[in-house]
Amino acid sequence: MHKLKDIIQMSEEEIIDYHDKHMINYSYGGDFFVNEFYRRQQEKSTKAIEDMTKKMLDYTKIMTVLTVVNVILVVVTMFK
Repeated sequence: MHKLKDIIQMSEEEIIDYHDKHMINYSYGGDFFVNEFYRRQQEKSTKAIEDMTKKMLDYTKIMTVLTVVNVILVVVTMFK
């Protein structure tokens, strides 16, 4: 069995391979590798959602600025 720090440093492929080769006959403890794999997947998903949220915020700021510019142009055009 590996130490926790060794498992954390494994690539996802290494985790899957190790689990498939060594944990198939274990009923206890084998899901640590599966949990580590799922934790990494969740971490990737969370990062992707955070990135999309930041982009949406940037787009919202741009749309707000453009809307203000549009309102100003409409008001200026109305009073000419």
